[in-house]
Amino acid sequence: MLKCESNVQEGQHSAEFIYERVSNPLNMDKLRQAISSDDVEQKLQDIDPQRAAQLKDALEKVEFTEDAIVMKSPLGSIKMQIVEREQPKLVKFQSAEGPLPLTMWIQLLPQTDTTCKVRVTVGAEVNMMMKPMLSSPLTNVANVIAQFVAALP
Repeated sequence: MLKCESNVQEGQHSAEFIYERVSNPLNMDKLRQAISSDDVEQKLQDIDPQRAAQLKDALEKVEFTEDAIVMKSPLGSIKMQIVEREQPKLVKFQSAEGPLPLTMWIQLLPQTDTTCKVRVTVGAEVNMMMKPMLSSPLTNVANVIAQFVAALP
């Protein structure tokens, strides 16, 4: 198995707060709806139109359910199902549908009452030939997700 870890990020909230957000993907849908509101969308456009367009496009390709995240990609639909929760330290996702068997661990380490450390690990069952090609992109994915989770509002 190929395992790619993110850099450790400083969470802007307690581990309990972030755990509550990521352990139920419907909470992420509420965040998406807030970002998609006209007021917020206009503010994002004013700050950086290109990034705002990228964010809007990315949000349109993601669906959330109580225990899964479904992403549309060029390779088809990828469904990441929650398979393990350990409050407030860990949420583990595993692909239920998609081109590759994937696993993602979101790990939280409490630091203070208001902060924590966040690390994301992405694992993929691939052959030896694919490991060098997928290592960098999966590490980038892990870093982006870790940065997003650490900065959750």
